[in-house]
Amino acid sequence: MKVLFLSLLVLAGCGGQVIQENEAEGIETLRTYEPLVPSDISTVKKICDALSHKGERLSSQINMPLTFSYAQKDCAEVELPAAKDVRVTIQKPGAFYVFRKADGELFPFPDVETLDEGAMKTICADLDRITTPFQTSPTSARWFTTATSSANCRAQGEEVCILIESGSVVTGTSYKIHTREWIKFRLTDPKRGFFTERVLRSSGSCEKGSYIQKRAVLR
Repeated sequence: MKVLFLSLLVLAGCGGQVIQENEAEGIETLRTYEPLVPSDISTVKKICDALSHKGERLSSQINMPLTFSYAQKDCAEVELPAAKDVRVTIQKPGAFYVFRKADGELFPFPDVETLDEGAMKTICADLDRITTPFQTSPTSARWFTTATSSANCRAQGEEVCILIESGSVVTGTSYKIHTREWIKFRLTDPKRGFFTERVLRSSGSCEKGSYIQKRAVLR
């Protein structure tokens, strides 16, 4: 069932939609059902194809070292602190691949991202019929668009960006956005199908107007 929300989108040219994305703008707002534009489907298909390509090769890449530049802030902090390099390896402790740090702990963005696990799983699984938003539970929904502003995700060369937003029901069919995540994927080798940059902002348990943030850049 399509759910109706209050739209706070800004229409952009070229048939797409660019959402206002300055800092926490968009978090704790209400959203509306919007049909996907052809450019969204075309770009997401490229991401899914890249994830499929990577998934076929991951079994031979267990223990492969990677380095991310990583920074995070909590609710009370105004800005991200200086990023630090974090070395990880690809592991498969169970059914799914994860990024694990040298100390054995999971990386803050643990999912390696495949067609079977991660942010793109549900989107890629039913791309021919997917809508935005789509229900993830009786009380939550998720939106996505590939028309992002360069302020938060600047795609260069053989990379593309996707913004995924998560919302929780307030009353009836009204949902409030609590998390926004920008992911930049590589479409060609080397590292085809890996995310090269990832930014997450979430109101979490923060006071109104503040948010947590995490940012990782593949070196």
